[in-house]
Amino acid sequence: MVFVLNKNKKDSKGVIVFNSAEALFFRKKFIEKIYTKEINLLKRDYFFFMHWSWALRNEATVPYIDFHLAPIGGGSFQNKKANRIINYSSRNFIDKIFRRKNYKKVYDVISVLRPTPEKGFKSLINAASKVYKKKKFVKFLIIFPMVSDKDFYGQTNKFYTDLIKDYKSHIKKEHRKYFTLLPINTFDGDYMLDKEQMCNFYNLSKICILPSLIEGGNRAIHEALLCGCPIIYYKNVVGGVADYMEKNNSISYSSESDLPNKIVKALKNSKFFKINQKKTKQLVSEEYQIPKFKKLLNKIYSSNKLKFDKNIDLKELDRKLDSHKINLPKNLRMKKSNHIKDFTSFYKYICILLNRRPSILKLTAVAVLQLIFYFLRFLKYEIYIKLKYK
Repeated sequence: MVFVLNKNKKDSKGVIVFNSAEALFFRKKFIEKIYTKEINLLKRDYFFFMHWSWALRNEATVPYIDFHLAPIGGGSFQNKKANRIINYSSRNFIDKIFRRKNYKKVYDVISVLRPTPEKGFKSLINAASKVYKKKKFVKFLIIFPMVSDKDFYGQTNKFYTDLIKDYKSHIKKEHRKYFTLLPINTFDGDYMLDKEQMCNFYNLSKICILPSLIEGGNRAIHEALLCGCPIIYYKNVVGGVADYMEKNNSISYSSESDLPNKIVKALKNSKFFKINQKKTKQLVSEEYQIPKFKKLLNKIYSSNKLKFDKNIDLKELDRKLDSHKINLPKNLRMKKSNHIKDFTSFYKYICILLNRRPSILKLTAVAVLQLIFYFLRFLKYEIYIKLKYK
């Protein structure tokens, strides 16, 4: 997503935060050169920040970006000097709603993840099946956002479309009362589970599992920690998941075959986890992190001899940074997120911020070039690579 964190003023710059999904619009020079002038005009009035929702894997430079918001363990860039990383991501601004409640536990395991291949959904289903074979009737609650059936089953390369098939083949009928799948239909972004309800689900659970192979910082497990829920995570996960994991708040597993054993072990010893609540809050709660982030921004402004607006609005950064807060017009964003949908929309958005009309000539040129770009990308990923590895 992209949003204005701080509006520019006559005597000072503002701050625009782009999401890593928008890096493409800066990097593709054969299209970007058409709106280079507009980007440079905007840079005179704004600092450009970029939030990384996924792991940095030796990333190429993103032109124009002043600072990158990414977790410390989230990887790095090929050119480290040209890409300044600040150790902040959506997981560092978790709403103070997430807190411990004295609830009786209903679920043994909770997992909050998207139904995509890299999230390890299948390994979680396999692990549950093996746990049940050991006569350990662990109660699972798996919460996941769900797009429409048409979008889900129509994009086999993007979604874990065998989810229900694997559920039916691995989880026996007599065990399904212990294994709850809770798909959340977002109605094109118009509905999400309230944060208070998510807090309740964490508090009703003994442990939280993140089976992902690759992540950014991951907000869900840090919400769970604030609710007193220890974490099971993949030891070799790529990204910043392990940054705040310690023996007193988590346990890792080394392979898919190791996961069932760690689930049983963690539940057996769940009372021995001693999460340091104050330390966790200091690391990931907005209550502590917003004042620290303000100081950091103030330092950036001071080093550039600019006046910093101390009344800057830093609310809901846990949702805004990951594009879960919709604020862009429908014609500029993707259908179910706040990401800018294409190059022409990116150019239009820049013009909106500059308070000027988009050039018809430039719009046409960008539209033609993006059509060529997306067509070539389709040939590469949907045809060439599939045929190569078929």
